[in-house]
Amino acid sequence: MGLTKEYLERPHQGISAMWGRYLESGEYSDFLVTCGDRQFHVHRLVICPRSSYFRVMCKDNFKEGIIQKLELVDEDPDVFQSVLTFLYTGIYETDKITKCEEIENAPSTERSCHGSEDSENDDENQHQSGRPATTEDILAHVQLYSSGDKFDIRDLKEVSSKMFRNQLNRTPVEKLNLPLIIRAVYTSTPHNDTSLRPVLIDYCVQNLNALLVQPGMAEVLSDFGECAFEILRSYKDEADLRSRKAVEDQRTAVLEIKKAESQQLRESLAKLQKRDTHLMEMLASHHNCRNCGKVFGAGPQVYGPMSDRVMLRCKGCYTKHS
Repeated sequence: MGLTKEYLERPHQGISAMWGRYLESGEYSDFLVTCGDRQFHVHRLVICPRSSYFRVMCKDNFKEGIIQKLELVDEDPDVFQSVLTFLYTGIYETDKITKCEEIENAPSTERSCHGSEDSENDDENQHQSGRPATTEDILAHVQLYSSGDKFDIRDLKEVSSKMFRNQLNRTPVEKLNLPLIIRAVYTSTPHNDTSLRPVLIDYCVQNLNALLVQPGMAEVLSDFGECAFEILRSYKDEADLRSRKAVEDQRTAVLEIKKAESQQLRESLAKLQKRDTHLMEMLASHHNCRNCGKVFGAGPQVYGPMSDRVMLRCKGCYTKHS
């Protein structure tokens, strides 16, 4: 009897649940992280393999590694809690960041999902049928992406960027505070970011008319000139693309017309050739009129200028021969 997928996944689920309990209880912890007014008793075995930041900080040649304690001054405790949850269990959640523990009639995968490969399928399903996101949802993904970049957790960056893209693209611009989202993205990401910024710029260009009337938009574009420039450049690129496509469509239409005209001309020539062949055959087979018996003295007659039908008419009695 073959092993089912559910059976094969049990060990992984059991280990994730176990590490989740250790994170919650702090049992067997060997490192302390202070974040704001909260303390997190963590395990270097868990946080170091997936984060070069923690791997460096936990080394003995750093003060933090010697005293086994790290203080994060600028990190939000709720965001860091979600980062640790992801590291320990692979579960990506934003409930604590958005301060929304429950959503009426909303599936649990709306605000949390498993990391890595499973998250991609979940994201695609949500992109097709999920509820529109709120500004708080989008900002939570930005915060987790920023933390993933700060602590060099690649899986977290990948999942948060996918969630950001999918939830942003399925939400009408009227339901979002875009100036606040732009400010958050351009404050927390480097200028060469290739995950959040291009997605946001594309969304802004696609919804430019509704975006420009939002309160605070002029101020945020003034504060972040780089964003305004990227929106302008992206809009120009899209306009150029539409122009090239229009030219290409026009060129294709002209070629189709020429192709049709060429086909029509070939059909007309074929009809004329058929008529000429028929005429030659008739001239070769008819020497005398079948009615009066005289030798033909008249030329051929056709039914129309482009017709392939032709006939011979006797000059003496006007009898038709076809």
